[in-house]
Amino acid sequence: MARAQSSNRTSNKWGHFLGGRSRIGGTRHVPHLFLAATLAVALAGCTGGDAPSPPSAARVNGQVIPIADVTAALERFEATDQFDQLAEQGGPVAARRQYESMYLGQQIKRLVLKARAEELGIDIADEVAARIKETSSAYPSDKEFKKALEDGGYTVAEFTALIEDQVLEEKLRDEVTAEVAAESEPSDKEVAQYYRSHRDSYHQTEVQHILVKDMAEARELATDLEASSPDALEALFAELAGKHSTDTSNADQGGALGWVSPGELVPQFEAAMGELEIGEVSAPVRSDFGLHVILVTGRRQQSLEDVSDEISQQIKEMSVAQAWSEWLQNAYKQADIEVNSRYGKLDPATGQIVTASAEDASGASDSSSE
Repeated sequence: MARAQSSNRTSNKWGHFLGGRSRIGGTRHVPHLFLAATLAVALAGCTGGDAPSPPSAARVNGQVIPIADVTAALERFEATDQFDQLAEQGGPVAARRQYESMYLGQQIKRLVLKARAEELGIDIADEVAARIKETSSAYPSDKEFKKALEDGGYTVAEFTALIEDQVLEEKLRDEVTAEVAAESEPSDKEVAQYYRSHRDSYHQTEVQHILVKDMAEARELATDLEASSPDALEALFAELAGKHSTDTSNADQGGALGWVSPGELVPQFEAAMGELEIGEVSAPVRSDFGLHVILVTGRRQQSLEDVSDEISQQIKEMSVAQAWSEWLQNAYKQADIEVNSRYGKLDPATGQIVTASAEDASGASDSSSE
C-alpha cells in the first residue's frame, strides 16, 4: 500500500528483481533515482593496464573510467521516462548533473571494492550465478525473464552487473564486520535506554485504506463513509475497499494494513493518518500511488517487552553499519582516486561526487578532453 522505502525500523528493498515490493496497489515499483543508480553500476566499461587511456572522468588505482562512458550512460538515461521525471523536479541541467555524479560515484565504488575483495580473496561468481538462476527460475521461460528485465529497464548484462555489485558489497561487509557482529550484543540496560529515547517510534496505528485513481471517485467514497453510522462504518469501509480499491494486496481484507509504525508509510499517507481520530475517515489523500481514503481503527504503544528483541537487533545492526562505514571510508582513503574536476570531487565520507558547478557539469559530457 503505502510502505515507505525505509525507516529506522523497516528496510524495504526496492526493485522488481531484488525481492522488494511496495504494498501500494500490490505492484512493484523501481523509483527513478534507484533505477538511475543501478543502471549507473551496470553500464560501466573501465579501462586499465597499459592500453592508451581515453580522456578520463576518473581514475581508481590506475584504472580509467572514460568520459565517453559517462556521456553514453547519460545519453541512455536521457531517453528514459526516469530522466523526464527527474528533470521535472529540478530542471534538465540539474538532472544531468545528478545522474553523472551518481554514475561516477558508483563506478568509483565498484573499483574500490573490487580491489579490496581481491586482496581478501573474496570470490562471488557462484553466489552471483545462484541469484540470477533463482530470479530467472521464477519466470516460465528465459524469453519472459528477459522481457521482464527489459520492462524494468535492464539488459541481462546490466542486471548481472547489478547483482555482482550487490553480492560483492554483501560479502565484503560480512567479512570486515564479522567481529563487530559477534561482539555487539547490547545489555538489557542499553536496550531499555534506547526504548526510552525512541518511545515515539513504538507507537503504532491500526489503519485501513481504499486506493483509487480518480479524485471524483475518491470524494464520493469519502462522502459515503462520512455519512455512515459509527457502528456500520468498518463494515461499509471493508465492502467499499473490496469493490473499489486498486490495492490488490489488501482490498479483499477490507483495505486493512494492520498495525503500522512511524516511518513505514509514505509521508503523505502518514501525515494524514496522524491527524485522524480513531473511527475517523480522511478526505482523499494524494500520493505517488494514487488517491487514498483512510480509516484509523486503533492506536497502541508497544511495551519494552514487546520490542526488546527488535531493539537488540537494531542496536547490533547499527554497530555493524558503523563499522562498515568506517571501513569503507578507509578503503576510499587508501585507494588512489583522481576525479576530473569538471564533475566535482569525491567525498570519501559518503562516496559521492560533490561540488560540481552548473557550468562544469553541463559541459562535462560534451567535452572530449580531460
